[in-house]
Amino acid sequence: MSALLKLIPAQPGQRVVELWNDDPADPEIVYEPIIAWAEIEDRPGELVPICNEGDGFRPVLVEPGSFYFDVLHPGQELDLDRARGRIETWRKARLARERTAA
Repeated sequence: MSALLKLIPAQPGQRVVELWNDDPADPEIVYEPIIAWAEIEDRPGELVPICNEGDGFRPVLVEPGSFYFDVLHPGQELDLDRARGRIETWRKARLARERTAA
């Protein structure tokens, strides 16, 4: 894990949107609370969300093809129409990884 350079508490209600399912044809959308924001050594000048991943707190990278694909702020809901493209990118990346592993 990259070293933390700066840590800022998150606002209550901030969360990361995660795609989770063993079947890429039918992903489940999960919301993970953001505990804090951090500038990390690998991404200087950028704040990334820190979430409790069950086995500890760690940065999650919100980027195309990642399980984590959006950040929601208090009172904000996921726009499923806008998310469809991100879900399709994730699905294609997941299927490509499975084909490569086989």
